Amino acid sequence: MSSKRKFNTTSPSSIRFQPSIVLTISPAISPISLQNLPIEMLFCVAEQCSSERDINALGRASRQLHNLLDPYLYRYNAHHSKSSALKWAATKGRVSTTKKSLVATAGIHEATSYVSAALDIAAMHGHDGVVEVLLEDEAVDVNAKSTFNRTPLACATWSGHESVVKVLLGNQAVDVNARDYTSVTPLSLAARTGNEAIARLLLADRRVDFNLRDLWGNTALLDATQRFNTGIVKLLLSQEGIEVNDTGLHTPLTFASGHGHEEIVKLLLEHNEVDPNMRGSLGETPLIIAAEAGRLAVVRLLLAKDGIDVNATDDSGRAPLHAACQTGREEIVKLLLQQKDVEVNVEEEHGMTPLYIAVAAEHVAVAKLLLRHEGVNHRCKDIDGVTLLDVAFSVGNEDMVALLLTVPSIERESISSLGKMLLRNDKS
Repeated sequence: MSSKRKFNTTSPSSIRFQPSIVLTISPAISPISLQNLPIEMLFCVAEQCSSERDINALGRASRQLHNLLDPYLYRYNAHHSKSSALKWAATKGRVSTTKKSLVATAGIHEATSYVSAALDIAAMHGHDGVVEVLLEDEAVDVNAKSTFNRTPLACATWSGHESVVKVLLGNQAVDVNARDYTSVTPLSLAARTGNEAIARLLLADRRVDFNLRDLWGNTALLDATQRFNTGIVKLLLSQEGIEVNDTGLHTPLTFASGHGHEEIVKLLLEHNEVDPNMRGSLGETPLIIAAEAGRLAVVRLLLAKDGIDVNATDDSGRAPLHAACQTGREEIVKLLLQQKDVEVNVEEEHGMTPLYIAVAAEHVAVAKLLLRHEGVNHRCKDIDGVTLLDVAFSVGNEDMVALLLTVPSIERESISSLGKMLLRNDKS
């Protein structure tokens, strides 16, 4: 006589489902094999299981049971585990599991949320096959936002998954200009990461607006410039209608000039629409920034550009010559002094000329260059009437004092200047 077990409906986790298990339905009925139960009864058995683990164990009893209960298992997962199987499939790139999970989520209230979350995960992990399947589901929201308020297209772009970007761009509902939490677009993300292939894909889509600005007013061109992504800068400059004189915190030209990126400076200066005198947020021109930073090669490139203003000043009245003198850029000072239109006695907001700035900053070699240049005012003073010799004495630079005393026009007033300084010191 076959062994008999009673079906335990109270503790489904304690049952080990095997084909040899038999159930006693009634003393008058012969025992029957589990796999031979009617379908309705098998589903009744499955409904008594309190976990996916138990349902899975039941389904593994035989191929027949697996085929029968597998859809039920996915349905259970969708209802009780927020379709975790779908998220797992999106993470691992399992197309078959994705399809089964989508069937299971059909019709449930949270379907859009589950499917859209899976699309975001698949895009981030670069699983283009899963992305294709998910995009075919009617519940998907192709522009749903997740981490950092980014869409699947933005996630795929940031992660560098070219094939996924291509699939997403093929969907007419995708928002190619969707902004994240700082208003950065997918194109700007490609510009930041330096992914030229993805940038090409995005720029080939006519829906893309390449002049959109982020929270700080930066465009994709400025983003590419700030990260020295020359290839993407070249791509963007080839677009008709590109805004090359971006006025965020910097312009592309001011940033590239200040950081000495000659190749990008050349590319920008070759563009017909570029303004070589376009000012940054503090009114500084590319030439001022390059002169201050000591970018000699960039200064040469800028001075060779038609329309360059060698005397353009920033918001504080500083000209390129002021900037070069302030930081002691001797070679740049020489180059600027060679320009026929340069104003050597231009005053900034405190009345200081380039020579005055050089003396105050204790750059003896630069001061010597200026003192020898024709037309330089040796008797210059600031708005408070402080002279060159006053400044040299106040900073205690003996070499600078000695240099100034060799200039006849300064020597004649040196005693009075020194006396005034000593008198002020006595009073204090």
